[in-house]
Amino acid sequence: MFITAGLAGPRRDASVSMAPGMCELRAELFREVGIAAGAARAQFYVIQPGDMMLKPSRLQTENIAGAGFIGSDNPLEGIEHLAGVTGGKMLQLTGSAEGAMGRVLHESSAYYLAAVEPATSDRTGRSQQLEVRVSRPGVELRARPNITFARRDPMTPRPLNPSPRDMLSVATVFRDLPLRASGYSALEADGKTLRVLTLAEPVDPEVSLGSLVAALFDRDGKLVSHWTATADELRSSPVIGAMPAQPGAYRLRVAAIDTTGRSGTADYELEADVVQTGPLKLSSLILGLSRDGSFHPKLQFGTEPVAIAYVEMYGAAPGTRLSAAVELATALNGPALLTMPLSIERAGDNRYLARGAVPIGALPPGDYIVRALVGLEGQSITRVVRTLRKVK
Repeated sequence: MFITAGLAGPRRDASVSMAPGMCELRAELFREVGIAAGAARAQFYVIQPGDMMLKPSRLQTENIAGAGFIGSDNPLEGIEHLAGVTGGKMLQLTGSAEGAMGRVLHESSAYYLAAVEPATSDRTGRSQQLEVRVSRPGVELRARPNITFARRDPMTPRPLNPSPRDMLSVATVFRDLPLRASGYSALEADGKTLRVLTLAEPVDPEVSLGSLVAALFDRDGKLVSHWTATADELRSSPVIGAMPAQPGAYRLRVAAIDTTGRSGTADYELEADVVQTGPLKLSSLILGLSRDGSFHPKLQFGTEPVAIAYVEMYGAAPGTRLSAAVELATALNGPALLTMPLSIERAGDNRYLARGAVPIGALPPGDYIVRALVGLEGQSITRVVRTLRKVK
């Protein structure tokens, strides 16, 4: 996100006649930003404070033949140009919960990832024009106007038959075996030790995995924890494991090989931490199904009539009054389409489980926000959220 009250437009000079305080931005700088945006795996938002009543500054003029134009010092023009070269979205910053920040959180909470496999001749390191289209009506589509395929380093060739550990040690994305993965924060039974629960599965449900390894990398790219799935764990779908972690931001990478030898990776950014209200600590919200009286996590849903919402709670003393409910909405802070109670059961010393059914059978395919609301006597309501994806 780039937040600014004003930005000079692209200029071909650095005229001393520019408005006081305006940055002297040349056209080449915007072009370089556009190239960098094409090489980044990111979506851009250009946000302007909504209460800034910007008045256009004096514009540079040109004659009827088009001569004499060197640029504009209109502060709105630079913002619009920055959004254009990055394929970004311009938003107004307001105090509303459904304003710019709420929209960014909602739009970035879940997304589809489309992969483009470049030919060897495309790996020139140069920026190329990108155009993306979808056939679904009523969809707002945003894409960067350019994309850059990095020049392949001949000194570090991609392994021909990589092992899962080989795929963890490099930044290369392996796409022969499409995977989906997610991570969740929770505490061990002692209520103190943080762990990251990992779920991973092949996109094709008919695929059988032969091996799978998951790892957590901190902001500096350092490996801090890893887990290798056992033969029994590989027979489950999704494959479930856990790794200890300190609170902080991590990149979760899952690497797997199926029984035919295809290899694939999936990356997921997460903040490992628990939500706390007073003495009560809440795990991440996990969605799944009820099978044979047990909870089974699930990464996406199809024709199932209900999804089960599941939250672990720690720290409430025996006899403490707790309440919990779950809401389904189309936006992070939007109105609830429905609200259902969560049942709470004790699972140990100062540890509780809250779970309940969310009807989804009649919902059209799409992404929805599930919000678990937990109340503790004498404390304000606390919530944890999760995106529910329905594909059928």
